Amino acid sequence: MLRWLTAFIDLPVGAAAPAEAFWHAVTATTPSSRRGERAQFVTLLPASGDSFLRAQTVLDGPGGGHLDLHVDAPEQIAEGALSLGAVERFREPGLVVLTSPAGVAFCAVRHHGEAVRRRR
Repeated sequence: MLRWLTAFIDLPVGAAAPAEAFWHAVTATTPSSRRGERAQFVTLLPASGDSFLRAQTVLDGPGGGHLDLHVDAPEQIAEGALSLGAVERFREPGLVVLTSPAGVAFCAVRHHGEAVRRRR
């Protein structure tokens, strides 16, 4: 069951700083501390509610975006998506990276209790 949805902004390394500043301003969010092996991840934190937007730097390609589907059983959701024509790109416990039959990237990730929507 889908419990939460997070949008990811995938940014080429050279364009990450100005692009992140743009998205923080447009969405009225505050950046979290960077994390990951290359400090490639940052969450755009809203003033209220749980996060729904994150950014990551990517080493290859022009960037773009993808969705994270927060679910109780990522592997089970991934199997269903694969049976419908998705292609698996990567898998580790709690995370499966896929592309839809149309080539749209998305991830099935373990839900960690996100439930509170941002107040306006």
